[in-house]
Amino acid sequence: MMEAYLIYIVQSALCLTMLYLPFRLWLRKETFFRINRLGLLGITVLAFLLPLLSFPWLVKETYVSLPEVTIVGYASDMKEAAHPSINWSFIMMGIYILGCVYFLAHNLREWIRVDRFIRQGCLWTSHENGIHIHCHACSMPPFSWLNHIVISEKDYQESGRVILLHETAHIRCRHSWDMIGLSIIEVLQWFNPVIWMITKDMQDIHEYEADRWVLSQGENSVAYQMLLIDRGADSSSFGLTNHFSRSLIKKRIQMINQSPSRLWSRVKLLYLIPVAVGFIWISSPTCIAIEDRDKETSSEILKFIGRRMKYPTEAITQGIEGKVTLEMILDEKGNRISKVKEGVAPLLDEETLRVLQEMPQWETHSDGNFHYMIPIHFIIEQPL
Repeated sequence: MMEAYLIYIVQSALCLTMLYLPFRLWLRKETFFRINRLGLLGITVLAFLLPLLSFPWLVKETYVSLPEVTIVGYASDMKEAAHPSINWSFIMMGIYILGCVYFLAHNLREWIRVDRFIRQGCLWTSHENGIHIHCHACSMPPFSWLNHIVISEKDYQESGRVILLHETAHIRCRHSWDMIGLSIIEVLQWFNPVIWMITKDMQDIHEYEADRWVLSQGENSVAYQMLLIDRGADSSSFGLTNHFSRSLIKKRIQMINQSPSRLWSRVKLLYLIPVAVGFIWISSPTCIAIEDRDKETSSEILKFIGRRMKYPTEAITQGIEGKVTLEMILDEKGNRISKVKEGVAPLLDEETLRVLQEMPQWETHSDGNFHYMIPIHFIIEQPL
C-alpha cells in the first residue's frame, strides 16, 4: 500500500509537469484569462486523475502480476547482522509525510493569521451585496480573502472606489477558492517545483482578470495604471490573499495595453488531449489479474517457487533481507527468458535465478508473450 501510494504520487507529479510545461510555453501570455485560469485548474485535476486510469486496449503484451512469495530465514544461529536491511520505501514515505505535515501546518497558520488580521484593529465594517469591507487604521496594502476586503483608512479616503472595485472583482470571480485548492495540492506535491510555478501563474491571472474587470466598469486606463505604479512598492505578508499591490506591476501594465489574443489562439489549449493520452500510454498499468488468464499456470509457478526457494545461509548470517522482483517471459511455445527486475543483494538475486533456471517448461493458453512479474520477499525471523 505504501509503495503503491509513492508510485501514484510520483506519477501525478510527472503528469503535472507534462501538462503544465506546454501551458507555460504557449498560453501564459495570452489575454483570455478566464480560459487560462480554467486550464490551470484542469491541469491540476487531471494530474491526479490520469494516473488512476488504465485501458486494457493499450497493452501490447500480456503482463501477469503474481502474488508475493515470502521466504523466511531463521536467525537462531546467526551472528550480529553485518549488513542490516534498509527499508527505503519506509524512509521515503516518512520524508514525504513530514513534508506534507510541514506545509499543511504552514498553510493552516497562514489562514489563521489572515482571519485574525481581518478582525483585529478594524475601525469600521460595512456590508454590501454579501461582501464585508473592513477599514483598518494601520498602513497596509489592501487585500481580499473569500468575501472580505481589508483596506486602510488612508487608501479608502484617497483611492477607495478603484481599490474596492479591484478587490470586489477577486471576490466575484471566487479567486480565493482557487488559492485554497492549490494550497491543498501544494501539501500533496510539496516536492514538485511545478506546483509552485502554477500557483504563481494563477496569482498573476487573478490580477489580470481583476484589472480587466475594473476597466470594464469605466475606469480611466491611464489613471488606473498610474495608481498601480504609485502603489507598486507595497507588499503583503499574506501569500494566499489577493491584494491590489501585488509586485507584478510591469506585467499587469503590459497586459492592460496588450492587444486581445486572437480567437484561434484558444485552440492551443487542446494540447491537453494528446499530452494526456501520451501520459496514459506511457504509465498505464500493464498488469492483469491472475484470474483473468492462465490461472492454472500461475498457480503452478507459485507452488514451484515455494518448494524450491531456500534462504541462503550466508544471507541470514549477514542479516540481508528485502524484496526481489523477478520477470519471466513465456512465449507461445513455452520458451522462457528469466531475469531479476529489481534486486536486493547478489546472494538473494542468485538464489532466485537458480530456482527460475530449474523450472520446467510451462504451457500458456493464449497467443502472444506472457510477462510474469514475481515478487519474492526474503524475511529473517528473529528468535524470541
